[in-house]
Amino acid sequence: MHFRKGRFVRHRVLLLLGGLAVVITAAVVLALQQAESPGSGISRSDAIQLAWGLSGTGAVSVKSAEIKRNFDTGLDQPTHRWAWVVTFNGQWHLLC
Repeated sequence: MHFRKGRFVRHRVLLLLGGLAVVITAAVVLALQQAESPGSGISRSDAIQLAWGLSGTGAVSVKSAEIKRNFDTGLDQPTHRWAWVVTFNGQWHLLC
């Protein structure tokens, strides 16, 4: 009977360690996802409204609005960790 009790305790310890490993793994995964998320910035509709104000009279419609990570404008501006990128359809006259 003593042999079975020791075996039972060993199984409980293994189950406890396995459960602890699952909890730690889940916590690490959640922490990494939080670090990679854009956070709580402005909403999509607010981003579109602000972009409309900067687009000029040539903008006709919104083509897309999405959050981009490590966005580089290509216009000698710093890379933005998270940015709303709003693209418009329209026609603009370039002054050369």
